[in-house]
Amino acid sequence: MRVSLCRLAVKRVSVPMIFRQSVVLANGASFTFNSTFPRGSIASTKDVTNQPLYNPRTGLAKAIYAEESRVNRFKRRYQMK
Repeated sequence: MRVSLCRLAVKRVSVPMIFRQSVVLANGASFTFNSTFPRGSIASTKDVTNQPLYNPRTGLAKAIYAEESRVNRFKRRYQMK
């Protein structure tokens, strides 16, 4: 019995196990999704609900980055307005 080289060259793809993941945010909200991580739940202490830099709706991150941009540092150095 002869096996062709073509059949030997085919790799078998292993399918990872999928687990249901439950995430609880700092404000108590939760959601679930499928993941390859085997732990059943994750409790978050820092997320978009309690960290202003992670929350794009507050605008705080934009204000901080705008103050320290390269252009603003250049203007401060050379007193340009």
